[in-house]
Amino acid sequence: MNLYLTLLVVFFIQFVISFESSFISPIVPYLADYFSIRESSVIYLNLGFSTIGLFSPLFGMAADKYGKKNAIVFAILTFLSGTVITGWSPSPVIFGLGRMLIGIGNITLTTTLLSYISDFIPYENRGKGAGILRIAFAIAILLSPIYSTNMVKYFNIHYLYWSVSILSIMILFISIKLPKDHDEHISCSSDLNFKEVISITKKPITIKFLIIQFLLILAPIFMFSYLSIWLKHNFNLNQSYIGYVFTLTALGTVIGVTIAAILSDKIGKMKYGILSFILMTLVLAPLPYIKSIYLVIPLTFLYALGLDGGWSAFQAICSEIYPNRRTVFMTLLYFVISVCALLLTIIGPSLFELGGYKLVIGIGTISNILSIILLIDVSKDKNFNIK
Repeated sequence: MNLYLTLLVVFFIQFVISFESSFISPIVPYLADYFSIRESSVIYLNLGFSTIGLFSPLFGMAADKYGKKNAIVFAILTFLSGTVITGWSPSPVIFGLGRMLIGIGNITLTTTLLSYISDFIPYENRGKGAGILRIAFAIAILLSPIYSTNMVKYFNIHYLYWSVSILSIMILFISIKLPKDHDEHISCSSDLNFKEVISITKKPITIKFLIIQFLLILAPIFMFSYLSIWLKHNFNLNQSYIGYVFTLTALGTVIGVTIAAILSDKIGKMKYGILSFILMTLVLAPLPYIKSIYLVIPLTFLYALGLDGGWSAFQAICSEIYPNRRTVFMTLLYFVISVCALLLTIIGPSLFELGGYKLVIGIGTISNILSIILLIDVSKDKNFNIK
């Protein structure tokens, strides 16, 4: 299988997992009614998904040891099983368990795909490789809100998830044809263990990037988890119109990742990432104080443009910090994302009920500012020569 066909398969894999992960936020009001739970508590349905992310380093070690292609096929099978169970779920508990299986597949694929294609693409052009994944993500979250909100409006949650099951079966068959990663014979013989992971986490550069990762992910988790509730109660939008707002927001992601794929390699991934994160912070701070939906949409659009454009560059940088243990390091980053998601899943509803959207967005804004300060500090470190 040639490189272009490989990238196409990886593109579709990224599309499917991003398509599903973008279902929840737009349909929070529907899920609250469907399972008879409070809107602010719908985030608890992601508890299993977030918890399983704590084991992401294990998935990374397995991918490096047994081959990234094998990990990809296993993850798609697990993801498929989760969509079937979630689609059938008669209760929030079963729904959460199904999403836990989806989480195993999603996390394994998210942390493995970039590492996998990095075996075929040199670092000088890896911004384009990361851009391909982010474009797949962007298209998925562009289509997902409209699709999910209309599916639950005219059908129900069962058909929504089973349609993803069908897509996953198709993806599974084509993923079997993927080429083996170049270093699979080396990875299989490597002595991968927790001591190695722990030794990586003790290095200053690792600690800095793990902190930056935590601070960067906090704001979007807060923003998108409660955006649909805020839109419903502050602007009296129904489920369909909430879907339209998420779709228009996703246009920012599409444009952001496309620009990143074109420019990040040319002007420098670090510089591009910092500028993008500054943009998203500037438009995030005033968001909960806006009184017109026609002003909200441009702000969420620009936020998504900055977030996902910068994220593409940031991921490409992270993929080169430990070239020989790329997957392990990427899963450590995802471990931090999962810790953050789990923490916010537990305390988020209480914070939202305490101070509403203004409080959670305020916390997110401060977090973004701190992440930018740390990223600038890393870029000036003489021992860090990745640009």
